Amino acid sequence: MNIINKFKSAYLQKLIQGHFANNEINELHSLITNEISNPYIVEPLKSIIQNNIEGLEQSKLFKNNIYWVNSFDLDDTIYINQFLEFYFAKKNLNISPISNYPMRLSKIFYHLFQNKKKLDFIDLINNSYLYQYLISLEQSNNTIFINSASAFFSSNQNSFTHHQLTSSYIYLVRNPLSLYTKYFSKYNDHQAVLNTLFNFDGMPKGHHYEINKKNIVIEENSQSWSVNVNSWIDSNVMNTFRGIVIKIEELSEKPDEILADIISHLSLSLPNLSLDYQIIIEFLDNNPISNNLVPFKISNKQKKIILREMAQFKSIETLHYEI
Repeated sequence: MNIINKFKSAYLQKLIQGHFANNEINELHSLITNEISNPYIVEPLKSIIQNNIEGLEQSKLFKNNIYWVNSFDLDDTIYINQFLEFYFAKKNLNISPISNYPMRLSKIFYHLFQNKKKLDFIDLINNSYLYQYLISLEQSNNTIFINSASAFFSSNQNSFTHHQLTSSYIYLVRNPLSLYTKYFSKYNDHQAVLNTLFNFDGMPKGHHYEINKKNIVIEENSQSWSVNVNSWIDSNVMNTFRGIVIKIEELSEKPDEILADIISHLSLSLPNLSLDYQIIIEFLDNNPISNNLVPFKISNKQKKIILREMAQFKSIETLHYEI
């Protein structure tokens, strides 16, 4: 960073810190909103979030307007996305179109980091609050639903998200044998399927986007099925972030009941959202879910390998899956 850029960044940092120190939250919010696409706001904003997280918790700076619809396999979020957009439209409630986390990050990354082409998962882990705060600001008056295949993580410095950013989440989970069958039909290779399910190479998943002829890569830390699932069904995570776990099998067997459970769960943090069974019935009439399950096609030998890889986790037992 040259001397002029350092000056611009320092000036913004002084303004931000001054507003925060004087508890001028409205002025601070206006400043950040006006400068949201300014690359020089990144460092001062990151600094105030990292150094004053306890103070920020007590302020009204965070809108707490992010809701997650997550799954190890993002295909499993599609049906719930359709339902939520349908339901909210019928209720005349404001909800932005649901898109996935890496896609939203790519747009922020494009504006704020002109000379970078890759957001690696280490950066994303270290700056998750910053990036999610910027997403929250994009539509601060809206309820924002985001899809992610990331595993939840927590460290001394930060976590995947913060309860002042995230209001609630839905985690969709499918029997790993069903996923095995799905992936085998795609790859026709046993080892490739195991690599997908268990992340044997230890590499994050790279998502590629092109914005105005600039190629951007966003790395998502999805981990293995076991790690991913275990991270989101953890009782502390569920209690802290108001999570609900939905098994795809139960959604297929009793969709009206499960969809009602989802709306009831969301209404705990969205007081304007009420349960209307007629809307659910209308959605199901137009969007049947009967063919959602994938029959298992797997040998006993392959089952043993899957069980061996999952032995250190209790996800299978907790979810009462029979393998």
